[in-house]
Amino acid sequence: MEIEIVIPRGMITMKSVAWGGKAPEEFRSSQEAIRHAVQTSESSAQLKQWLESRTRLHLSAEFHLSKQRASKTDMDSLLSDLFNPLVEGACGPRPAGKPIPQTKDALFWEVVARKIESEDEKTALKIRPA
Repeated sequence: MEIEIVIPRGMITMKSVAWGGKAPEEFRSSQEAIRHAVQTSESSAQLKQWLESRTRLHLSAEFHLSKQRASKTDMDSLLSDLFNPLVEGACGPRPAGKPIPQTKDALFWEVVARKIESEDEKTALKIRPA
């Protein structure tokens, strides 16, 4: 089974480049938009099950960005800003003291990511067991 989630234009997060630390409300809004896209996905329950059971996952992420944003954004920033709201969107807020499933452990995620120049900005995610 493979889960597909599309995060539309205006919801792409790029903390270190687009926000530059000067617009924290825009960054928070972007993070919330990613969480919402995951929560409203038909496959949210499946993703939660995989994360809670610590299933090794394969993530294919395509960041469709305008030419200007694509040239100024590094892949580390894009992925870093994506993982936490992706997991939080599937698993919801955690009670105090209960950690969220691991998100950046190399043994947990297998990631293929691409930046694509496109005026139709969006992020397309495909997630499946590795």
